[in-house]
Amino acid sequence: MLSFEPLKHYALVRFSGEDAQKFLQGQFTQDMSLVEQGKVYWTGYCTPKGRLLGNGLIWQNSEGFWWQPRIELSPSLIKRLSMFVLRDKVKIEDDSERLGQLGIYADSLDQAMSELSLPCPALGECTVSPEGLQVIRPYPQRVIVIGEEKILNLLREKSSIKENTHFWQRAQISEGFPEVTLAQQDQWIPQMLNMDLIHGIGFKKGCYTGQEIVARTHYLGQVKRRTVLFTCDTPVEEGDTLVNDADQETLVGHVINHANNIEMPTLFLAVVQVEAVRQSQSLRISRTRAEAKIVPLPYKVVEV
Repeated sequence: MLSFEPLKHYALVRFSGEDAQKFLQGQFTQDMSLVEQGKVYWTGYCTPKGRLLGNGLIWQNSEGFWWQPRIELSPSLIKRLSMFVLRDKVKIEDDSERLGQLGIYADSLDQAMSELSLPCPALGECTVSPEGLQVIRPYPQRVIVIGEEKILNLLREKSSIKENTHFWQRAQISEGFPEVTLAQQDQWIPQMLNMDLIHGIGFKKGCYTGQEIVARTHYLGQVKRRTVLFTCDTPVEEGDTLVNDADQETLVGHVINHANNIEMPTLFLAVVQVEAVRQSQSLRISRTRAEAKIVPLPYKVVEV
């Protein structure tokens, strides 16, 4: 199967200039020395209290460093980051309008990209096609193609790719990549969104905004809430709460990202109390009383 989805819910923030890496090293959770040209990682941006204001993929090419937070967050994130540029030689630009983004999924990705006459980078890498399209491969069976809309439109027209709306969100959720949205800003420290488990935090780097709280939580081993994957038979909403079925009053967690589809069971990520998972508590959505069943993620979240 080969399908695509326009990724209009993501922004493209570009950092250029000779001090860009140094500047980002003091702001983001990722160790920016690892983000060499052609490499793709996850990172987050925190408040001084260590709570996430945004997160997403970050990579580097000849044009600078690119960050992909949610689109509704980019104006405030750029404004806040710009306040700390000071004397650094770095330029922050929002290229969300200038460039389009296309998510492509295929069971056999290498073959599919060959049929599209596009390069297929190795997992965790990115490249640029002869036509000037950026091709990012952060996930095994998915790539992101970035470029001018007219070129992306030609790509869709000459191929047999089928548009499959919302498959990207469902894949992000099922593979365990939580995303900070507007409603979730300033609520969670990175470990609560499993940023350490998806290699989005550099614990050996120097200081950055929120580093003291993030590092203390890591070295003291005091992560009391984690993001867990659930399924249920009814639609959920962002911000829905989970309760213990035993009393239906004890608040256990909050829904952060969801994928509702009438043809498939609902999938959602929720930040929940670690002890509730360890104790295998029966959980329900408080608003609808629908049963919430835990689904294993590709990586281990809680040691039972």
